[in-house]
Amino acid sequence: MNNIDFEEVSYPPRPKTTLSLDGTLLCERPGKHLAAEELETFIDKDGRLVDEHRLRKAVFRGGVEPNIRRRVWQYLFHLYPFNSTQREREALLADYKAKYQQLKNKWKELIQDKIDIDGEKLVSPSYLHGIKDSFHTEHQDISPGIQQQNMFLDMQAQVYAGRQQINWDELLQSMRIVDKDVPRTDRNLEFFKGSNPNLLRLRDILITFAAYHEQVGYVQGMNDLVSMFLQVFNNEVEAYWCFEHYMAIDHVMEDFLEGGMMTKLSHVQQLLRELDPDLMKYFEYLGAGDLTMCHRWMLLSFKREFPDEDTLKCFEILRSQHLEVYSIEAELARDDQRRKDFMKLDGTTRVADAIANPDFTFDVFMCVTILIQYRDDVFFCSEMCEVFQLIIGLTKKLNLDVVLQKTEVLFYKYCKKAASECFDLIEMPTTSAVRTELT
Repeated sequence: MNNIDFEEVSYPPRPKTTLSLDGTLLCERPGKHLAAEELETFIDKDGRLVDEHRLRKAVFRGGVEPNIRRRVWQYLFHLYPFNSTQREREALLADYKAKYQQLKNKWKELIQDKIDIDGEKLVSPSYLHGIKDSFHTEHQDISPGIQQQNMFLDMQAQVYAGRQQINWDELLQSMRIVDKDVPRTDRNLEFFKGSNPNLLRLRDILITFAAYHEQVGYVQGMNDLVSMFLQVFNNEVEAYWCFEHYMAIDHVMEDFLEGGMMTKLSHVQQLLRELDPDLMKYFEYLGAGDLTMCHRWMLLSFKREFPDEDTLKCFEILRSQHLEVYSIEAELARDDQRRKDFMKLDGTTRVADAIANPDFTFDVFMCVTILIQYRDDVFFCSEMCEVFQLIIGLTKKLNLDVVLQKTEVLFYKYCKKAASECFDLIEMPTTSAVRTELT
């Protein structure tokens, strides 16, 4: 009987990629945490943080030591301008406190008026039984000079709050969802265990935000973000305004609307199609081409994908915004690649501006990195549900330093690729033609 050799094939097919996630890094991972001693070198005698670029680079390099995290986040999340003095920050904090107190008072008074009509325990839900509001015990560190201005600030804050409109029906709907989510938010953490005031602070921040942002209200996932701010600041006022500024100034609020998140996911699709088209095609083949399984990653800044001890570090590294396609480091990488390509072609090129999509933020690169890192596992999936199971199975199992390292490599390869593609060969003018033009 003849021996027949059969070609070994794999099913489903797993196209190989030449894309590697190994390469040269801006810094080794894990990098050195930003410490108090280094932070002081960024600050002048008046308390101004005078070197924003160095701060962002240091945060990106290795995150922040816990004992200075609150100070650094005050800048990263827009609570204070980088060039503000200590005196200016005290004045801003007093203003923040007065405004927040009046905003919170307004919706709480509205609830008191409506409570008998709706017959719901909206003032104090059962999970908050026996917990007292500790808001008035905060901010004991404000200087006497600022405290003397509180009466005037309260009057201004009342006017500010009075101009804000509240849609009762929308607020009531938001409160019902908030009261379902707060009792199950990070209860494994010591900060939220048992019955403690932090649950009430979390609830009040979420309802205050929902009351005055009718266009988005409260959406599940906001509780996870506010939880991180509360853990870092341990202060209701600072946590609220950092969250509010993060949502508004960094345009994160749009991500909590259906259209905004679909736009964000479309950026992931575009980048994956450009860097690993075979993987993107396979997702589409399985019916998972919209990449909605990555929705939580993008919405919560990967909070649930890494161990608890790394979630705050991941959040601050992403918000450092140090490595983006429009950053100095990205432009240096493109310049370096342009020089190399120019020399390879003996100077017979005209260099156009590199086309790099500014919508490809670092978190988009991070998302694509994880997908490529597990591409072989994806090609073993034969149905869309198996892809979702694969992604869910990564929860709390990813290594942050490894993912950051590979993301940085992918980012620089994209920048260099964009630079290489901007070269157009041109015909150099002859000597006689130059002479003709001169005459």
